Amino acid sequence: MKKIVLLSLILFSFSLAGYAGTPFNKEKGIRKLILIHFKNGTTDKQIASIDSLARVVNSKVKAIHKLEWGKKMEENNATTQYDFCLMLEFKNATNFEIYQQNPLRLQLMGKLIPLTDKILNFTYSIDN
Repeated sequence: MKKIVLLSLILFSFSLAGYAGTPFNKEKGIRKLILIHFKNGTTDKQIASIDSLARVVNSKVKAIHKLEWGKKMEENNATTQYDFCLMLEFKNATNFEIYQQNPLRLQLMGKLIPLTDKILNFTYSIDN
């Protein structure tokens, strides 16, 4: 029961953390970085399924300008806590909002979050 409540709160915070009430300039692009540390015991097959689903999200959600998924390449103090990065880029705040409401995003997060030990979510505006 605690896991279900925690998962629900995390999903809810992901949906609110992005757009609602933030001072994003509607004309600027938005980039979202999600750093991930998987739980011990997460298999390569499970990670590959996240990669596969991220590719589906990228191909089907037209609001996404760019999506990258990758494993860390370096070992230093700043990166030791995370294994992978999911980067999403949007041309404007409207596209970001569309993505936040997309059921495929919820499916991706619903599959990703139970496998993670830590997640760092950072969203910021960029010049296009």
